[in-house]
Amino acid sequence: MLICISIYGQSTKSIIALTDTFSSNLPIIIINTNGQDIPDEPKIEADLGIIYNGEGVRNFSCDSLNNYNGKIGIELHGTSSLQYPKKSFGFETRKNDGSDYNVSLIGLPKESDWILYAPYSDKSLVRNVITYKWAADAGRYAPRCRFCELILNGNYWGVYVLMEKIKRDKNRVNIAKLEDDDISGIGLTGGYIVKIDWPDPNDLGWVSIVSNAQFFYHHPKGEDLLQVQRNYIRDYITQFEYVLIGNNFKDPVNGYYKFINMDSFIDFMIGQEMAKNRDAFRASTFMFKDRDSIDNRLNMGPLWDFNIAYGNHNKDNFEYAGGWSFEWLANPIIFWWSRLLQDSIFTTKLIHRWTQLRNSVLTLQNLQSDIDSLAGYLDEARERNFNKWPVLGVYVYPNSFIGITYQEEIDFLKNWITDRIRWMDDNISGLTRYYRHSASNGNLVYLRDVECYPNPSNGFIKIRYYILNNCSLRVVIYDLLGRQVAVLKNEYLSIGNNEIFWSNNNLSNGIYFCCFEVNNRIDLVRKIIKL
Repeated sequence: MLICISIYGQSTKSIIALTDTFSSNLPIIIINTNGQDIPDEPKIEADLGIIYNGEGVRNFSCDSLNNYNGKIGIELHGTSSLQYPKKSFGFETRKNDGSDYNVSLIGLPKESDWILYAPYSDKSLVRNVITYKWAADAGRYAPRCRFCELILNGNYWGVYVLMEKIKRDKNRVNIAKLEDDDISGIGLTGGYIVKIDWPDPNDLGWVSIVSNAQFFYHHPKGEDLLQVQRNYIRDYITQFEYVLIGNNFKDPVNGYYKFINMDSFIDFMIGQEMAKNRDAFRASTFMFKDRDSIDNRLNMGPLWDFNIAYGNHNKDNFEYAGGWSFEWLANPIIFWWSRLLQDSIFTTKLIHRWTQLRNSVLTLQNLQSDIDSLAGYLDEARERNFNKWPVLGVYVYPNSFIGITYQEEIDFLKNWITDRIRWMDDNISGLTRYYRHSASNGNLVYLRDVECYPNPSNGFIKIRYYILNNCSLRVVIYDLLGRQVAVLKNEYLSIGNNEIFWSNNNLSNGIYFCCFEVNNRIDLVRKIIKL
């Protein structure tokens, strides 16, 4: 079929397996790479045109490129998602001389850096967009999004999401701009955006000596930072981790309170747990720090990357609506969250915030209405998308549910989030078991006087603890990658003193974690250093 597409001021013909007249209620994005393949990096120069006649007005492929008509630099975007045939792209709008061009696209605030996200394994098409909406409704910045349809080099490529890239900007992560001369004083203290993510040899970062999490300098990029600036934010986060794992982490003056914006950590945790995101806390985990004169604390967020959340993963029980994501032991940074929950102030504020959100923006009626609204908005375009990418009724890694129709995918998402919300309502108060306080207030405390010595150890260590209440106890050693290396205890114990003598001569030097699991729940963690 001949479809008229207006590209960069010219009328051309392209053969596309669509309908006789290609029009859409979504904006139409047209990219021409002029015969070049799009690489993972670096960006190549290409032409971009956007047809957008306004909210509620139809867009025709023959319309003029009235929203944008110019140059871009474009590359592939993503890590694991690159395995899919439908690719995501990162691009920057450019002037004719190749310099960055800040421009508003489809009503979004002006910027030059953008993401074209390709929903593929997420057959609802909405998991990312709906998460960012809920985060924004809760008062947190999250990337703004616009659904669109993409034509790439004359071929229809389906439903995409134009998204803001996470970066420092007055309309995005609104923190101070770090300049080259900010090498001391207040200027050196902000602003930084870092992330925990999968190893990437092309990005600069560091491996935490405390948690073994892989941190990357996200914005500014590592190569754009001076060494003194890289050292500052690395040392700040390292100091926070050391304080958090220390015995006096709740000290009102010298404890962790002065390092973090607790409210941002709580909202971030709620967002990850509500979605039961398998990548929660271990990948696509962003945090930022402003200058001390504005905010001297580390902030969590923005939320990012939820395509394998909300039951869309078939391993490690992430398909089920029950259970806490932060308790998954394969997570190398698990101790941040279980440790924070050992503070009654953090846990109490978390429970209160959940109750507050559930009575406002996160009512079941609002959540389901939002999903239905987005699904209805895509009613027309998703037909073309699934004709191009026939994945309905087909397993796409890591699907746990395979709907035959789009409506079945939407119904699964709605039912799953309903079950998840109800499970969290029933279980969030149980998080109080993590913090240590007197048993006189009615909450059972199981362990006291936990010691691991000598620590550091050169091959032999004694682990002592006192059991306050009868319980089932597992004492397990994990390495920095979350791999189980030893089970030291696994039995039902009565009240009293206990000791474990452990020879670790067979282990290589490094950091390990001794986890005390009481009644099948992590109760506390101790770091052990083998020298």
